[in-house]
Amino acid sequence: MVPVPAGSLQVWRDRERLRDLVVDANDGIVAIAGVVEGVLGAGLGNRAAATAVLIATVAGAIGLGGSKYTEMAAERDAREQLLDEERDQLLRSPEQELDELAAFYEEKGLRPELARAVAVELSASDALAAHAEEEHGIEVDEPEPPPLVDAIASGLAFMLGALAVVLTVAATPSGWRVPTTLIAVTIGLGLTSAVIARWGDVPLWRTVARNVAVGFTSMAVAYAVGSLVVD
Repeated sequence: MVPVPAGSLQVWRDRERLRDLVVDANDGIVAIAGVVEGVLGAGLGNRAAATAVLIATVAGAIGLGGSKYTEMAAERDAREQLLDEERDQLLRSPEQELDELAAFYEEKGLRPELARAVAVELSASDALAAHAEEEHGIEVDEPEPPPLVDAIASGLAFMLGALAVVLTVAATPSGWRVPTTLIAVTIGLGLTSAVIARWGDVPLWRTVARNVAVGFTSMAVAYAVGSLVVD
């Protein structure tokens, strides 16, 4: 098995975090494009439409940031609880934990004597790190970003995606806002989908087609609903 260098592993994880932010921006495009089409379908005046879109953008960013904070805080608490349990087990029964670690390496294909030697060596260096990685996939030495940082980043990414739609609508004459929004959303979702596909190692055109289809469906349904509530 070829070891993965620590630097490459960190780059991969950073890329995963950036990919998540692109997905959040993608959500901002879809959500606010739907709101825009909804208010256009309802025939709201410029002031009322702008107010609705602004409120939806702020509320959407706060909602996404809040859900991200809750998710990351829960993961952090679960991680800390697992590490505390592992520390306690290492204190109470170190030999049993050593046997358990050696068994993990045997399952990976090492000979029993080699697996035992590796377990002893790693336990002498950092027993908690060895057990946390093998049993729970936790990198003890890897600093986790604070949940609040992830929450703010997700909210800003959502607003950035929404801003592309808002600026398009603001710069377009009223009679052309529906088609120009469709064009802007197609371009925006195409770009975000390309990044998601590239960094997620998934088929490009399938990802682009799926995301654009979701965006168009959102806008079409929102426009239809808006048309139904016209006074």
